[in-house]
Amino acid sequence: MKIATAPQDVTVHGDFTTSDFNVGDVAFIVDMFADKVYSNKERAVIRELSCNAHDSHVAAGTKHVPFNVHLPTVLEPWFSVRDFGTGLSDHGVRNIFAGIGISTKRGNNETIGCFGIGSLSPYAISDSFMVKSYYNGVVRTYTCYRDDQRKPVVALLTEEATSEANGLEVSVCVKGKVELFESEAEKVFQFWEGTFPVINCHQVAETCKTRNESFTFEGEGFGLCSNYSNFFTWLDGMHAVMGNIAYKIPYELNNFRCSGYIKFNLGELDFDTARENLAITEKVRDAIRVKTNLIKSELAGIVIKRIESEPTAYDQAVLVEKINRGLIADLLKGVDFNPYMLPKTSETFDYWQSKYRGSEKSQSRSVPVGKTVEYYIHKDRMSARIRSYLKDMPSGYTLVLFKDQAQADEAKIPDALIKNLEDLPKVERAKASTGSRKVVKTFLFQKSLYSGCSWVDHNLDVGKEEIVYVEISNFKPTMTSAISGSMSRIGSSLEKMILCGLKKISVIGLKSSFLLTKSFKEGNFITLHDYVVRELTNICPDKHYSYDEHRVIFFETLNTHVEHADVEAILDFHSSVKSNKIAEVCRHFGVMKENTEDKTLENLMSEFYAKYSMLEFVSEYRIEESKHTIAQYLSGTAR
Repeated sequence: MKIATAPQDVTVHGDFTTSDFNVGDVAFIVDMFADKVYSNKERAVIRELSCNAHDSHVAAGTKHVPFNVHLPTVLEPWFSVRDFGTGLSDHGVRNIFAGIGISTKRGNNETIGCFGIGSLSPYAISDSFMVKSYYNGVVRTYTCYRDDQRKPVVALLTEEATSEANGLEVSVCVKGKVELFESEAEKVFQFWEGTFPVINCHQVAETCKTRNESFTFEGEGFGLCSNYSNFFTWLDGMHAVMGNIAYKIPYELNNFRCSGYIKFNLGELDFDTARENLAITEKVRDAIRVKTNLIKSELAGIVIKRIESEPTAYDQAVLVEKINRGLIADLLKGVDFNPYMLPKTSETFDYWQSKYRGSEKSQSRSVPVGKTVEYYIHKDRMSARIRSYLKDMPSGYTLVLFKDQAQADEAKIPDALIKNLEDLPKVERAKASTGSRKVVKTFLFQKSLYSGCSWVDHNLDVGKEEIVYVEISNFKPTMTSAISGSMSRIGSSLEKMILCGLKKISVIGLKSSFLLTKSFKEGNFITLHDYVVRELTNICPDKHYSYDEHRVIFFETLNTHVEHADVEAILDFHSSVKSNKIAEVCRHFGVMKENTEDKTLENLMSEFYAKYSMLEFVSEYRIEESKHTIAQYLSGTAR
């Protein structure tokens, strides 16, 4: 990408003694670029290496060919990018990966790179990484690392003939960052075009595709959501997309109150060295202002065309409702949406709406639409079911009850959306108390993906069975505890109990005043804290095995490619450690006894490395290609 530079306006007259500009400590400069420039290091590595791959395809004329991206997994904990571009000669590799500020991309606006620091980005997360260059029938493998002075060094490891296409593969070990790299890859590739990579994680690619299809309105070079952020909250605010990279448009330059993107050609915008933020220059201000005004002038027509493309009157009304509820409505003042709204019914109909801890019945002729609205035909004696159904719904959830099918047709509601009131769950009536059993009104702890952790009304049958409870005040736990000190801790504690193989239990919320009643004193109640401690104490193992899980992954990978008795013995011992997960939960809740840590497994692995010290320098993702050498080393036959 071309970089705008100010013209030289200094004229020197006379003969002076001059000094050349010096470059200081190379190690310090690399440290600065690798550690200080990027605020999000993992995202930077994905972005910089992927941009280099894209540029290489552009240079080779293979822009139609995707490059390959390997995101780390538990068993293959490395990140790599393999492009099918030009590849590099031996001199090219050494020049690019052992230099800084070296770029061949500043003379055109077809390639993304320009600063000459992207090749050093792996140093932001590791002191070493591997480079494979496929170049004119030869593949060379290099290790790039920081020496004892922390200077970058490029060392050629192997050189052999190959039939593979030209290109470059850069890989870096990133243990323990599987989810982080998947999340950051989604952000990097969400607007990628031209060379969208083949990614080993199918979910990441699908997420990027789904996000690109989630914009309510799209025109030439822009897309807008109806609100500031969509359901997944993956894109907040407006973004400028240039060269496959999305930059958030600063607040002072953003004239939209919704989420979306605006595309710019390479070279139209300026950005910082890290390629993370736009530079606030007059050039950037003018470019954004021009595109913004153009979008606003076209938006009304695009929106109307989008509404009219919906297949039914109901779908059109839903989209209009989404627009009116979103902040994008501010950009559409003066647009008449009335022709696309559902008609009012000639007679009123009943509708029920959930309120905080209750529900309310009303009448209307205007038909509501949206994801929180359900449609039914009226039936007698259904009020109890409706109230029961709505009590667990979020506030504002609505059930429309048309008088008959004709009224639903008048409102233009599709038949497929009309539900049957008989399908609502029947209300379970609390049985009258008999003998020593008594039914009291309490609250049941509930956790769901939709509403999170909450208390719901519950009729409790107080009898001989044990009841696990949490004391609550204003629907918040009163006890300060790692087990039940908050709603989230209660949910986490229950999940950990199930993880340990214990049965799923119900937790009841009791108001402080109830603890003073006769029902409580005569009932079989136990606090959640005491219950967890008691149950974990019963299954608490005698030992907690402490070891490096990443080392175990190395041995598991090694065992798949090389047979060795010591390796098998270590893995056999590891498989016998079945109670360690329970021990970890017990330690988390303070149930483990003191001095129960056992480092037998860790010691076995350390003894192995002491015996075969060279294997400490081998990453598990290199075991397969080096398995014959490793086998010879372990058998003592290596030369």
